[in-house]
Amino acid sequence: GIAGRTLIVTFPGSPRAVDELFPVLAPLLEHAVATLQRTGDQTPGH
Repeated sequence: GIAGRTLIVTFPGSPRAVDELFPVLAPLLEHAVATLQRTGDQTPGH
């Protein structure tokens, strides 16, 4: 989720699930942060 210009990511409770999820999420973080830095919480088309 997004609150203002903050990206909120909720991870599963088990360490194994986090280990499996983070490699999927990691490549998207740079784009997500760059988008938030440019536009705050409203990005048309996203």
